[in-house]
Amino acid sequence: MFPRIFMKISESEFSKYVCDGVVQRRLLIFRNGEMRVFNVGDNLRYVGGDVYVQEVYDDAYRWLVDFESGVILRDCIILPSEDADPIILRRGDRVYLMEAVGRSVHSFVSPGDEVYIGMRVAAIFTGKREVRYLRSSVKGRVVYVAQIGDKPQRYIFIIIPFRVCGE
Repeated sequence: MFPRIFMKISESEFSKYVCDGVVQRRLLIFRNGEMRVFNVGDNLRYVGGDVYVQEVYDDAYRWLVDFESGVILRDCIILPSEDADPIILRRGDRVYLMEAVGRSVHSFVSPGDEVYIGMRVAAIFTGKREVRYLRSSVKGRVVYVAQIGDKPQRYIFIIIPFRVCGE
């Protein structure tokens, strides 16, 4: 399973995604410390809690983070895989951004993985047939990895330091 990302919506936006009690887009409800995913076609009546709508994972970098200040722009929840703990990001969280650019880029990490200072995050193959490594400059958890360009390949890595995410 690929990672899934859910963006928080307001109560007023809820009616755009649920018509006549039937879910129109995959939703995640976070209430009393528990999460539940509702798929398209499920019956749902809003009874409180935070509501998140699933967005396209590969395009999320456009609304997720401010690249200049390194701050999360929207509350969201990332589900890295079925058996991994969810990653909860709050608006205003500070993150580290890393970019890998080369003829070919191969990521060694996925969302949810822990990284340490000096750990190899990606291999970058250059046009001169050299291999370079992108290394982490922070101890934390990878929250987002995506390819944002293909000639040359460009990958972005978003890492939240442990001290910010409370670990």
